[in-house]
Parts: sequence; structure tokens; C-alpha cells
Amino acid sequence: MEPLRPVVDQAIFSWVAMQRWRRADFVIDRQGVIRVHPQLGRVVVAKAVLPDNVIREEINSYVSLLKRLGNGLSVASR
Repeated sequence: MEPLRPVVDQAIFSWVAMQRWRRADFVIDRQGVIRVHPQLGRVVVAKAVLPDNVIREEINSYVSLLKRLGNGLSVASR
């Protein structure tokens, strides 16, 4: 389950669309497989980091849901 995946995807795709790509941004191995250059990979990871408060809010939502389910309440009572 990846509840924040759409948020991360939007951030990454928006950033990707604004970039001007160069051949040096990618590495081609002996088998012809194209990969993101390690330095660019670190940038992508940094762009995917969400603020702590966004992550904490999602965690709290799931903790609350699990507590309600543990108490026999329905999910619909959110």
C-alpha cells in the first residue's frame, strides 16, 4: 500500500517535464541497458522526499483507522 505515491509521482513527473535532458544524464551498460546516472539518481531521490508533516499526517490517519477497526468500528465511521 502506497498512499502517498500519487503525491510523490506528481512531484517527480512535474520536475521531469521541466528538465532538459542530456546524454550524460544516463549510463548505457555493455548489454545496452540505459540507466539514470548515479548523480541524477540522487537528485531524483531528493525530489521525492516529502515533508515530515505530510508523512506524519498519513501515519496518524492509518493509526486512527487501525484503532477504530480494533475497537470493532466500521471504516465508514471515519
